[in-house]
Amino acid sequence: MIVWKSPDGDEFEVRHRLADGHHLIQSFVGDGNLSENIFELDGKASVVTVRTTISADQLPKTLRFAMDYRRKRPER
Repeated sequence: MIVWKSPDGDEFEVRHRLADGHHLIQSFVGDGNLSENIFELDGKASVVTVRTTISADQLPKTLRFAMDYRRKRPER
């Protein structure tokens, strides 16, 4: 765990851990805020999926979304 300060001056505890050998979990915990990113690599398809969950006192409910990142194919 490390303490990280955002550009706005907010401090967060940041943690990284491996889960079941296939997922990297990154957590940011601050005053009334929690953000978690789960990274999963599909090596066969060259895709990294990032699933994000954000909970904050200022939000009416928990926000969840996912993004896929694909390796750029070389131009021919």
